[in-house]
Amino acid sequence: MIGTFSTLPPNLPSGERYVVWTLEQRRGQQTKVPRVPHAPERGADVTDPRTWSTLEHACTVVRAGHADGIGLVLNGTDVAAVDYDHCADRRTHTLTVAARELVAELQSYSEWSVTDGIHVLVEAALPPGPRQRAGFGFYDDKRFVTLSGWRLPRVPREIRTCPQLAALYARLLPQPTPTGSAPPPDRPRGNSLTDRELLRRAHHARNGELFAHLWAGDTSRYPSASEADLALAAFLVFWTNHDLERADALFRRSGLYRQKRWDAASGGQTYGARTLAQADRTCWGGYRPPLDLVRL
Repeated sequence: MIGTFSTLPPNLPSGERYVVWTLEQRRGQQTKVPRVPHAPERGADVTDPRTWSTLEHACTVVRAGHADGIGLVLNGTDVAAVDYDHCADRRTHTLTVAARELVAELQSYSEWSVTDGIHVLVEAALPPGPRQRAGFGFYDDKRFVTLSGWRLPRVPREIRTCPQLAALYARLLPQPTPTGSAPPPDRPRGNSLTDRELLRRAHHARNGELFAHLWAGDTSRYPSASEADLALAAFLVFWTNHDLERADALFRRSGLYRQKRWDAASGGQTYGARTLAQADRTCWGGYRPPLDLVRL
């Protein structure tokens, strides 16, 4: 089960943040059960630091054959894990197109999981909201993430911050709007970029290839046209720094724009307005150029 621990990121959290785990059959399926490193016969609790240990100790237990692997306990303070299932074949070193795009977008330490997926670790804490959807998981608290040590080729060795994480979260895990909920707090909106410069930066960002496909009208990477619309809306909300009027004008220039769908009214609001409002609620970041200087 274990990988090469020497390839784990050098900036993993220090201290007693680690458990070991064993693969067990429960309810007809294999489950990774956390164990206490200094007493592998006991179950570990991801909410009880007394059942955790150091990375070095956990690795020693696994190397001695007393557990199948190690795990990092996420406690909401430093590291988040993006978990993508059923997207990888480690034996043939192949990923699905969507998985390759995810890794390219996050640009942080990424590894093959011990099953048929991948894990990406990023420096982040997630906001309240959903955590799972259609094979994707975003986690940062009260659980552990397995560390295989099987680092993907051509990815950073270290755990990095990801400016695109907010937009990615909004696209993949859109948060439903509670009835009668309060509007989001006021925040500075907009930036000084011209449309031409904004689109140039969006196309040349780390996730620029995905943006380019959406901008051109390509929905093939999404299960439905509405999810592709929301993905592009999240991009535009981010790049316009939550200027929804401007994001709407830009969307209408994209290859995804269909007037009949975008302007269709339902419940006193158009489809386009609802899509942008959802992107605005779930995208907690926004692009502001350094010092936000106006180009003369």
